[in-house]
Amino acid sequence: MEIIERYIYAVTQKLPLKQREEIGKEIESLIADMLEERTGGRRADQKDVEQVLMELGAPGKLADQYRDGSRFLIGPELMGTYMTVLKIVLASIAFSMLAVFVIEILVKPGSLLEHFISYLVNTLNACFQGFSWVTITFGLLEYWKTQKGEPVKIDTAAWDLSILPSLPDRQTRINRADSFFSITFTILFSILFISSTDLLGVWTNQGSQNWVVIPLFNETEFQRFLPLILFFLALNILMEGVKLAAGRWSLPLIGLDMVVHILQFILAVVMFSDLSIWNDQFIQQLVSSGLIAAGSEEHDLVVRIWQLAQEDLLFMIGIIFVVHLILRGMKAYRISQPTMSSGTASTNGFK
Repeated sequence: MEIIERYIYAVTQKLPLKQREEIGKEIESLIADMLEERTGGRRADQKDVEQVLMELGAPGKLADQYRDGSRFLIGPELMGTYMTVLKIVLASIAFSMLAVFVIEILVKPGSLLEHFISYLVNTLNACFQGFSWVTITFGLLEYWKTQKGEPVKIDTAAWDLSILPSLPDRQTRINRADSFFSITFTILFSILFISSTDLLGVWTNQGSQNWVVIPLFNETEFQRFLPLILFFLALNILMEGVKLAAGRWSLPLIGLDMVVHILQFILAVVMFSDLSIWNDQFIQQLVSSGLIAAGSEEHDLVVRIWQLAQEDLLFMIGIIFVVHLILRGMKAYRISQPTMSSGTASTNGFK
Protein backbone atom coordinates (compact mmCIF):
# COMPACT_ATOMS: atom_id res chain seq x y z
CA MET A 1 0.00 0.00 0.00
CA GLU A 2 1.16 3.52 -0.72
CA ILE A 3 0.44 4.61 2.86
CA ILE A 4 3.05 2.11 4.10
CA GLU A 5 5.59 3.42 1.60
CA ARG A 6 4.81 6.99 2.68
CA TYR A 7 5.30 6.06 6.34
CA ILE A 8 8.64 4.36 5.68
CA TYR A 9 9.70 7.31 3.54
CA ALA A 10 8.80 9.76 6.35
CA VAL A 11 10.94 7.76 8.81
CA THR A 12 14.00 7.13 6.63
CA GLN A 13 14.25 10.72 5.38
CA LYS A 14 15.23 11.68 8.92
CA LEU A 15 18.12 9.20 8.99
CA PRO A 16 21.64 9.26 7.50
CA LEU A 17 21.70 8.45 3.79
CA LYS A 18 23.74 5.23 4.19
CA GLN A 19 21.27 3.76 6.70
CA ARG A 20 18.02 4.54 4.90
CA GLU A 21 17.73 1.46 2.68
CA GLU A 22 18.59 -1.05 5.40
CA ILE A 23 16.35 0.56 8.03
CA GLY A 24 13.55 0.92 5.48
CA LYS A 25 13.61 -2.84 4.86
CA GLU A 26 13.66 -3.46 8.61
CA ILE A 27 10.58 -1.26 9.16
CA GLU A 28 8.79 -2.91 6.23
CA SER A 29 9.44 -6.33 7.77
CA LEU A 30 8.26 -5.09 11.18
CA ILE A 31 5.01 -3.79 9.68
CA ALA A 32 4.44 -7.12 7.90
CA ASP A 33 4.94 -9.05 11.17
CA MET A 34 2.58 -6.75 13.07
CA LEU A 35 -0.08 -7.10 10.37
CA GLU A 36 0.21 -10.87 10.40
CA GLU A 37 -0.13 -10.93 14.19
CA ARG A 38 -3.13 -8.60 14.08
CA THR A 39 -5.03 -10.34 11.29
CA GLY A 40 -4.31 -13.91 12.33
CA GLY A 41 -3.57 -14.97 8.78
CA ARG A 42 -6.45 -13.22 6.99
CA ARG A 43 -5.73 -10.63 4.33
CA ALA A 44 -4.98 -7.22 5.84
CA ASP A 45 -7.23 -4.35 4.83
CA GLN A 46 -6.75 -0.58 4.90
CA LYS A 47 -8.00 -0.26 8.49
CA ASP A 48 -5.53 -2.90 9.72
CA VAL A 49 -2.65 -1.07 8.09
CA GLU A 50 -3.68 2.27 9.54
CA GLN A 51 -3.98 0.83 13.07
CA VAL A 52 -0.53 -0.77 12.84
CA LEU A 53 1.04 2.48 11.67
CA MET A 54 -0.65 4.38 14.48
CA GLU A 55 0.77 1.84 16.95
CA LEU A 56 4.26 2.44 15.57
CA GLY A 57 3.80 6.13 16.29
CA ALA A 58 4.97 9.31 14.65
CA PRO A 59 7.73 8.82 12.04
CA GLY A 60 10.00 11.29 13.80
CA LYS A 61 9.82 9.39 17.08
CA LEU A 62 10.46 6.08 15.35
CA ALA A 63 13.44 7.61 13.55
CA ASP A 64 14.81 8.76 16.93
CA GLN A 65 14.96 5.11 18.03
CA TYR A 66 17.50 4.45 15.27
CA ARG A 67 19.74 7.30 16.40
CA ASP A 68 20.63 8.94 19.69
CA GLY A 69 18.02 11.69 19.27
CA SER A 70 20.62 14.46 19.52
CA ARG A 71 20.28 17.79 17.76
CA PHE A 72 22.90 18.74 15.21
CA LEU A 73 24.12 21.83 13.43
CA ILE A 74 23.43 19.77 10.29
CA GLY A 75 21.08 16.85 10.89
CA PRO A 76 21.22 13.37 9.36
CA GLU A 77 18.63 14.29 6.73
CA LEU A 78 20.97 16.87 5.20
CA MET A 79 24.35 15.42 6.20
CA GLY A 80 24.75 13.22 3.11
CA THR A 81 24.01 16.10 0.74
CA TYR A 82 26.20 18.44 2.80
CA MET A 83 29.21 16.14 2.60
CA THR A 84 28.72 15.62 -1.15
CA VAL A 85 28.45 19.35 -1.85
CA LEU A 86 31.42 20.09 0.41
CA LYS A 87 33.61 17.56 -1.43
CA ILE A 88 32.61 19.00 -4.80
CA VAL A 89 33.26 22.58 -3.67
CA LEU A 90 36.67 21.81 -2.17
CA ALA A 91 37.73 19.68 -5.15
CA SER A 92 36.58 22.38 -7.58
CA ILE A 93 38.46 25.06 -5.67
CA ALA A 94 41.65 22.99 -5.56
CA PHE A 95 41.45 22.20 -9.29
CA SER A 96 40.64 25.81 -10.20
CA MET A 97 43.51 27.20 -8.15
CA LEU A 98 45.87 24.66 -9.72
CA ALA A 99 44.73 25.73 -13.19
CA VAL A 100 45.30 29.40 -12.33
CA PHE A 101 48.74 28.51 -10.93
CA VAL A 102 49.76 26.79 -14.19
CA ILE A 103 48.35 29.63 -16.32
CA GLU A 104 50.17 32.28 -14.31
CA ILE A 105 53.46 30.42 -14.74
CA LEU A 106 52.90 30.42 -18.52
CA VAL A 107 51.73 34.02 -18.84
CA LYS A 108 53.66 35.66 -16.02
CA PRO A 109 57.00 33.86 -15.78
CA GLY A 110 59.05 34.63 -12.71
CA SER A 111 60.10 32.96 -9.50
CA LEU A 112 58.56 29.47 -9.41
CA LEU A 113 58.86 29.41 -5.60
CA GLU A 114 57.02 32.72 -5.32
CA HIS A 115 54.20 31.45 -7.54
CA PHE A 116 54.02 28.19 -5.57
CA ILE A 117 53.83 29.90 -2.17
CA SER A 118 51.13 32.23 -3.48
CA TYR A 119 49.26 29.21 -4.84
CA LEU A 120 49.34 27.38 -1.48
CA VAL A 121 48.23 30.41 0.52
CA ASN A 122 45.42 31.30 -1.88
CA THR A 123 44.25 27.68 -2.13
CA LEU A 124 44.09 27.23 1.66
CA ASN A 125 42.27 30.53 2.03
CA ALA A 126 39.77 29.67 -0.73
CA CYS A 127 39.16 26.18 0.69
CA PHE A 128 38.54 27.62 4.15
CA GLN A 129 36.04 30.11 2.74
CA GLY A 130 34.37 27.37 0.69
CA PHE A 131 34.08 25.15 3.77
CA SER A 132 32.70 28.04 5.83
CA TRP A 133 30.07 29.10 3.32
CA VAL A 134 28.86 25.57 2.59
CA THR A 135 28.61 24.82 6.32
CA ILE A 136 26.79 28.09 7.04
CA THR A 137 24.38 27.47 4.15
CA PHE A 138 23.44 23.97 5.29
CA GLY A 139 23.31 25.10 8.92
CA LEU A 140 20.75 27.74 7.92
CA LEU A 141 18.81 25.14 5.92
CA GLU A 142 18.71 22.87 8.98
CA TYR A 143 17.55 25.78 11.15
CA TRP A 144 14.88 26.71 8.61
CA LYS A 145 13.60 23.12 8.43
CA THR A 146 13.30 23.10 12.23
CA GLN A 147 11.67 26.50 12.51
CA LYS A 148 9.04 25.92 9.84
CA GLY A 149 7.35 23.49 12.21
CA GLU A 150 7.83 20.15 10.44
CA PRO A 151 8.85 18.32 13.64
CA VAL A 152 5.79 19.66 15.46
CA LYS A 153 3.45 18.37 12.77
CA ILE A 154 4.74 14.81 12.75
CA ASP A 155 6.72 14.22 15.93
CA THR A 156 3.95 14.89 18.48
CA ALA A 157 1.46 12.46 19.90
CA ALA A 158 -1.36 14.25 18.08
CA TRP A 159 -0.13 13.26 14.66
CA ASP A 160 -2.34 11.72 11.96
CA LEU A 161 -1.70 9.51 8.94
CA SER A 162 -3.14 12.19 6.66
CA ILE A 163 -0.09 14.41 7.22
CA LEU A 164 2.42 11.83 6.01
CA PRO A 165 4.55 13.32 3.21
CA SER A 166 3.80 12.22 -0.35
CA LEU A 167 6.23 9.88 -2.09
CA PRO A 168 8.65 11.67 -4.45
CA ASP A 169 7.44 11.83 -8.03
CA ARG A 170 10.12 10.90 -10.57
CA GLN A 171 9.18 13.93 -12.64
CA THR A 172 9.80 16.25 -9.69
CA ARG A 173 13.12 14.76 -8.64
CA ILE A 174 16.05 17.12 -9.05
CA ASN A 175 18.91 15.82 -11.18
CA ARG A 176 21.86 15.84 -8.77
CA ALA A 177 24.39 15.57 -11.61
CA ASP A 178 23.12 18.86 -13.09
CA SER A 179 23.55 20.61 -9.75
CA PHE A 180 27.05 19.18 -9.26
CA PHE A 181 28.01 20.31 -12.78
CA SER A 182 26.64 23.80 -12.13
CA ILE A 183 28.47 24.15 -8.80
CA THR A 184 31.77 23.00 -10.31
CA PHE A 185 31.72 25.42 -13.24
CA THR A 186 30.42 28.29 -11.11
CA ILE A 187 33.43 27.90 -8.83
CA LEU A 188 35.76 27.70 -11.84
CA PHE A 189 34.39 30.95 -13.25
CA SER A 190 34.39 32.63 -9.83
CA ILE A 191 38.07 31.94 -9.27
CA LEU A 192 38.89 32.96 -12.83
CA PHE A 193 37.05 36.27 -12.43
CA ILE A 194 38.70 36.95 -9.06
CA SER A 195 42.23 35.96 -10.01
CA SER A 196 42.71 36.65 -13.71
CA THR A 197 40.00 38.44 -15.66
CA ASP A 198 42.65 39.41 -18.21
CA LEU A 199 43.12 35.72 -19.10
CA LEU A 200 39.73 35.66 -20.85
CA GLY A 201 40.75 36.18 -24.45
CA VAL A 202 42.81 34.89 -27.37
CA TRP A 203 46.11 33.25 -26.45
CA THR A 204 49.24 33.49 -28.58
CA ASN A 205 52.91 32.87 -27.91
CA GLN A 206 54.06 34.89 -30.94
CA GLY A 207 56.73 32.30 -31.70
CA SER A 208 58.35 32.67 -28.27
CA GLN A 209 58.16 30.71 -25.05
CA ASN A 210 56.05 33.36 -23.31
CA TRP A 211 52.30 33.42 -23.85
CA VAL A 212 50.40 36.65 -24.46
CA VAL A 213 46.65 37.05 -23.98
CA ILE A 214 44.58 39.45 -26.08
CA PRO A 215 41.66 40.16 -23.70
CA LEU A 216 38.05 40.14 -24.80
CA PHE A 217 37.00 42.65 -22.19
CA ASN A 218 38.03 46.09 -21.08
CA GLU A 219 39.35 45.11 -17.68
CA THR A 220 38.74 48.52 -16.11
CA GLU A 221 35.07 48.53 -17.17
CA PHE A 222 34.66 44.85 -16.32
CA GLN A 223 35.90 45.40 -12.76
CA ARG A 224 32.93 47.70 -12.12
CA PHE A 225 30.60 44.73 -12.45
CA LEU A 226 32.83 42.20 -10.67
CA PRO A 227 31.18 42.49 -7.21
CA LEU A 228 27.74 41.88 -8.75
CA ILE A 229 29.07 39.00 -10.86
CA LEU A 230 30.58 37.31 -7.82
CA PHE A 231 27.41 37.91 -5.80
CA PHE A 232 25.27 36.16 -8.41
CA LEU A 233 27.77 33.34 -8.81
CA ALA A 234 27.61 32.78 -5.04
CA LEU A 235 23.81 32.99 -5.22
CA ASN A 236 23.85 30.32 -7.92
CA ILE A 237 25.92 27.99 -5.72
CA LEU A 238 23.52 28.63 -2.84
CA MET A 239 20.56 27.87 -5.11
CA GLU A 240 22.09 24.57 -6.21
CA GLY A 241 22.74 23.66 -2.57
CA VAL A 242 19.11 24.34 -1.72
CA LYS A 243 17.99 22.21 -4.68
CA LEU A 244 20.22 19.31 -3.58
CA ALA A 245 18.95 19.58 -0.02
CA ALA A 246 15.31 19.65 -1.18
CA GLY A 247 15.81 16.66 -3.49
CA ARG A 248 12.68 17.39 -5.51
CA TRP A 249 10.98 20.34 -7.14
CA SER A 250 8.19 22.21 -5.41
CA LEU A 251 6.30 25.34 -6.43
CA PRO A 252 8.20 27.60 -3.96
CA LEU A 253 11.54 26.16 -5.13
CA ILE A 254 10.65 26.69 -8.79
CA GLY A 255 9.60 30.27 -7.95
CA LEU A 256 12.92 30.90 -6.18
CA ASP A 257 14.86 29.44 -9.11
CA MET A 258 13.01 31.68 -11.56
CA VAL A 259 13.65 34.78 -9.44
CA VAL A 260 17.38 34.00 -9.35
CA HIS A 261 17.50 33.59 -13.13
CA ILE A 262 15.51 36.79 -13.69
CA LEU A 263 18.01 38.72 -11.57
CA GLN A 264 20.92 37.13 -13.44
CA PHE A 265 19.34 38.08 -16.77
CA ILE A 266 18.89 41.68 -15.60
CA LEU A 267 22.60 41.79 -14.70
CA ALA A 268 23.50 40.44 -18.17
CA VAL A 269 21.34 43.12 -19.83
CA VAL A 270 22.95 45.89 -17.78
CA MET A 271 26.47 44.60 -18.46
CA PHE A 272 26.34 43.85 -22.15
CA SER A 273 24.17 46.81 -23.11
CA ASP A 274 27.23 48.90 -22.31
CA LEU A 275 29.61 48.22 -25.23
CA SER A 276 32.48 49.84 -23.33
CA ILE A 277 32.82 46.55 -21.42
CA TRP A 278 34.43 45.04 -24.53
CA ASN A 279 38.07 45.57 -25.49
CA ASP A 280 37.80 48.22 -28.24
CA GLN A 281 41.39 47.44 -29.33
CA PHE A 282 40.72 43.74 -29.81
CA ILE A 283 40.95 43.66 -33.63
CA GLN A 284 43.99 45.95 -33.72
CA GLN A 285 45.76 43.77 -31.15
CA LEU A 286 45.02 40.67 -33.22
CA VAL A 287 46.61 42.38 -36.22
CA SER A 288 49.59 43.58 -34.17
CA SER A 289 50.18 40.07 -32.86
CA GLY A 290 50.30 38.70 -36.41
CA LEU A 291 47.34 36.39 -35.96
CA ILE A 292 45.47 38.08 -38.82
CA ALA A 293 46.58 40.43 -41.61
CA ALA A 294 44.89 43.80 -42.06
CA GLY A 295 42.65 43.90 -45.15
CA SER A 296 42.63 40.12 -45.61
CA GLU A 297 39.53 37.92 -45.84
CA GLU A 298 40.34 36.51 -42.41
CA HIS A 299 40.45 40.05 -41.04
CA ASP A 300 37.01 40.90 -42.47
CA LEU A 301 35.55 37.62 -41.18
CA VAL A 302 36.93 38.18 -37.67
CA VAL A 303 35.59 41.76 -37.67
CA ARG A 304 32.10 40.51 -38.59
CA ILE A 305 32.20 37.79 -35.93
CA TRP A 306 33.41 40.29 -33.34
CA GLN A 307 30.61 42.73 -34.17
CA LEU A 308 27.99 39.99 -34.11
CA ALA A 309 29.29 38.75 -30.75
CA GLN A 310 28.86 42.20 -29.24
CA GLU A 311 25.49 42.91 -30.82
CA ASP A 312 23.80 39.50 -30.59
CA LEU A 313 25.13 38.12 -27.32
CA LEU A 314 22.20 39.54 -25.36
CA PHE A 315 19.79 38.07 -27.90
CA MET A 316 21.28 34.60 -27.40
CA ILE A 317 21.26 35.01 -23.62
CA GLY A 318 17.63 36.10 -23.86
CA ILE A 319 16.67 32.97 -25.82
CA ILE A 320 18.33 30.74 -23.22
CA PHE A 321 16.58 32.69 -20.46
CA VAL A 322 13.13 32.39 -22.06
CA VAL A 323 13.59 28.66 -22.71
CA HIS A 324 14.60 28.17 -19.07
CA LEU A 325 11.51 30.02 -17.83
CA ILE A 326 9.25 28.01 -20.13
CA LEU A 327 10.71 24.71 -18.88
CA ARG A 328 10.33 25.81 -15.25
CA GLY A 329 6.77 26.96 -15.96
CA MET A 330 5.91 23.58 -17.48
CA LYS A 331 7.37 21.83 -14.45
CA ALA A 332 5.36 24.08 -12.12
CA TYR A 333 2.19 23.27 -14.09
CA ARG A 334 2.79 19.51 -13.80
CA ILE A 335 3.41 19.80 -10.06
CA SER A 336 0.27 21.87 -9.53
CA GLN A 337 -1.94 19.28 -11.23
CA PRO A 338 -3.74 17.02 -8.73
CA THR A 339 -2.80 13.35 -8.98
CA MET A 340 -4.81 10.34 -8.00
CA SER A 341 -3.41 8.64 -4.93
CA SER A 342 -3.25 4.95 -5.57
CA GLY A 343 -2.65 4.19 -1.90
CA THR A 344 -5.84 5.75 -0.53
CA ALA A 345 -8.00 4.00 -3.10
CA SER A 346 -6.41 0.59 -2.63
CA THR A 347 -7.81 -1.84 -0.13
CA ASN A 348 -6.29 -4.96 -1.55
CA GLY A 349 -4.11 -5.53 1.45
CA PHE A 350 -0.39 -5.55 2.15
CA LYS A 351 1.83 -8.01 0.39
